[in-house]
Amino acid sequence: MNESRTLKQNAALHKYFRLVSDALNDAGYEMQEFLSSNKVDVPWSAELIKDVIWRPIQKAALQKTSTAELERKEIDVVYDIVNRFLAKKGIHVVFPSYENMIELDNGKEE
Repeated sequence: MNESRTLKQNAALHKYFRLVSDALNDAGYEMQEFLSSNKVDVPWSAELIKDVIWRPIQKAALQKTSTAELERKEIDVVYDIVNRFLAKKGIHVVFPSYENMIELDNGKEE
């Protein structure tokens, strides 16, 4: 039986995208966008994390293109791969849980 993700998991996934974009921006990493023949540094956003990092890894690992298609356990699979990729850049963002989402929303972030 497939266990599709819950609304809370969906909220956690999008919160994770925002946290990763903040962490990359804070560490001085910017995405490079190519406009014609010029490179332009663009600050990361939650949508860029989803489109440029998460989705390509998700597609390669699970052959699924939409995050809406993910089952509960598949989020963990993609997160583990993304987390290993980011760790190589010295970035680690814990996937939001109910408890740490409340802390983060209250500004009690480490």
